Amino acid sequence: EAAQRINQDSIQILVDLNGHSKGSRTSLLMMRPAPVTINWLGYPCTSGGAAHVAVADKISAPPEISHIFTEKLLLTAHSYFINNHAYMYPRPFGDLENTTYLNYFVPSLMGMLLHRTPN
Repeated sequence: EAAQRINQDSIQILVDLNGHSKGSRTSLLMMRPAPVTINWLGYPCTSGGAAHVAVADKISAPPEISHIFTEKLLLTAHSYFINNHAYMYPRPFGDLENTTYLNYFVPSLMGMLLHRTPN
């Protein structure tokens, strides 16, 4: 039902913030309900084919192990993990309705993703 709704709503980029952890929706991502699916934050390694792209850094995806990733890697210049609790608490991703919680990294990442996505 969720995959059908995502498709019906024409969601173009679906970001998984959970990864292989408790309550994950990896099976939903495996259905490819959106043209681009991204693995970010929840699990610092490959999703095993569930996502198209993995956001990582040179610590979580050093060149010598990058071949294990099934996703295309989007390497950030610094840490891929938002760890400034002053900006992320109480919402880990940001709140577009209350820009107090929106950190500088969220629009930067979204801009990079949109720039690299055809059409």
